[in-house]
Amino acid sequence: MKLDLFKKNISKVIDEYILNQRRDQSLHQSRFRASGITDCPRAILFSMMSLPTDKYPRAKNDTAKGYKLMRQGTAIHEIVQEYLEGMGVLKEEDKEKVIKDDEYLFVGHCDGVLTFDEKRVLLEIKTINSNAFKTLTQPKEEHFYQGQAYCYFLDKVFNDHIEDILFLYVDRNTDNLDMKAFWVQRDENVIGMITNKLKVLKEYFTKEEVYSIPPGFSPEIATFNPCNWCPFRTEQLCLSKKTKMSDFPGANIIKKWVFTNTTN
Repeated sequence: MKLDLFKKNISKVIDEYILNQRRDQSLHQSRFRASGITDCPRAILFSMMSLPTDKYPRAKNDTAKGYKLMRQGTAIHEIVQEYLEGMGVLKEEDKEKVIKDDEYLFVGHCDGVLTFDEKRVLLEIKTINSNAFKTLTQPKEEHFYQGQAYCYFLDKVFNDHIEDILFLYVDRNTDNLDMKAFWVQRDENVIGMITNKLKVLKEYFTKEEVYSIPPGFSPEIATFNPCNWCPFRTEQLCLSKKTKMSDFPGANIIKKWVFTNTTN
């Protein structure tokens, strides 16, 4: 790299590097992620296909800013975990616990499991901006479902039955890292909804079919949430309205479900 280019606009150079690094990565994941439990089933199935990124680029709102915020969030997670370890309620073996289940093709990793006088509590740390933090009165829906999924699969995979979840929200824009805590109990009805959805998704994936656009979703409307931020909202993917995986050139459907991705 030329020094003059670096001096001229270091911020732009770094942003371009970040995007190139991310876009070189495949859109593929080999399992259903806990963090995507509430996502559109069509988008989830697109993510299960190994699609060449030159043929199927991500949506334009895939920005360097978003990736930098993710890295910032990771750093804050580590700070909070360090405090909890020092207090003696988070053990090293219970931190960033990876959960994998073959029956449901599920993968995730929870931030930790806390121990209080033999009582086990699931820990989920979430970083949000100041505006969202000020108005937050309960866990966000997608986080609530993610936590319930972890409760179920910790029990199923590790025989670690947990009844309580602590959602710890951190304001990433304050020097003091202000926090809000929400305590939620395990909900078997919600867990049933989650496992049913995973069963349906696995059936579609086994048949090499992509879920049609669900009722209530409008990817053709640019301002519609959550479609407007979906990485698969492109003419080549979701907007094509195709429903067979074989209709997408270059798709590589992996049927051996090798455990390769634990990113959430």
